[in-house]
Amino acid sequence: MSPSSNLPSFKSPPVHEVVLGVQFAPIAKLDVRHAGLMWNRIRARFPTVEVRPPLDPQFERFGQARPAPHVKLEITELPLFPRVWFVDATRTEILQLQKDRLLHNWRRVRGDETYPRYGYVRGQFEQDLLDLTSFLHSEGIDPPSPNQCEATYVNHIFAGEKGSRHSDPSQIFRLFRAGLSFSEIGQTEGTSLTSRFVVSSKDSRGMDLFGRLYVELLTAVHAETERPMYVFTLTVRGGPATPDVGGVLAFLDFARERIVTSFASLTSEKMHHEWGRLA
Repeated sequence: MSPSSNLPSFKSPPVHEVVLGVQFAPIAKLDVRHAGLMWNRIRARFPTVEVRPPLDPQFERFGQARPAPHVKLEITELPLFPRVWFVDATRTEILQLQKDRLLHNWRRVRGDETYPRYGYVRGQFEQDLLDLTSFLHSEGIDPPSPNQCEATYVNHIFAGEKGSRHSDPSQIFRLFRAGLSFSEIGQTEGTSLTSRFVVSSKDSRGMDLFGRLYVELLTAVHAETERPMYVFTLTVRGGPATPDVGGVLAFLDFARERIVTSFASLTSEKMHHEWGRLA
């Protein structure tokens, strides 16, 4: 499977951030020294370094009951390897690295940046993964063994002018259109929705792919313009068919396809026109 040109496409999509990532078995030999050595290799692309707490592992399991949330208590004499952000000069791109995960973010910072499209973000992520594998090899460390992949699209959909309340969500999202307009009830003040779906497909090699699509909708107010907006986030996570770069990229292509088609299915034709639907 490769990036498809037959998917829904928009001239001005409301994409605010895209995250592509891979989780792998923890690299036991990786320690804080390696973060600096890795940075020396990629400093031309990412001149700034920031440190964040590490993310907890996440696994999507199928054919069995989903495990209940639990609290993890870990006692250690050594500091945990942090999650390191390598940030580019424009601050629109971030490479995130921790012992068991690598992610690449593209995000809007000023708000007027042009979304460079999935193919570009995918290419940057692939380069990050190859850079990490090459670096580990030079340090005598085995390459990462992928066990989960994830793709996330965060959309900011403005729904009114500064200081106003949120526009009727049934005019924006098809999931609310069941013959009833919210305006018949009253002025929309807040909306929160979370849904989860199992999705599946086959890659170009005929390998089965399974993932879980998470859809989240929240009302918010833009921090700078004070305009009401909806934050519409779609995430697909699951395991690659094969634990290698090809398997990871195939899953991300599958995830992106499901996110894009779901986004088009869940939003209204009125908004498609506003965003300039091309396909």
